[in-house]
Amino acid sequence: MKFNPKTYSFFAHFNRISMQRGLRAVWTVHFRGACYPANEVLFKVPIHTRFRPEGRQPRAVLLGRAERLVYAGSTIILK
Repeated sequence: MKFNPKTYSFFAHFNRISMQRGLRAVWTVHFRGACYPANEVLFKVPIHTRFRPEGRQPRAVLLGRAERLVYAGSTIILK
């Protein structure tokens, strides 16, 4: 019997508001009911994109499933 670890849904998007305020580029990752800001996101799992129509924010969202989220400095790694 093959062991299948439990995976959880996540989505990530670019935080445009922080850029407009003159701050660094920030990605926001939503994983297991919490919001994690980061300057860089590394995906070790398959992802797909979803685009929303004009006027809705966020415009582009990255979706996937991961076992865990790891913080490494200002970088998030999804495994």
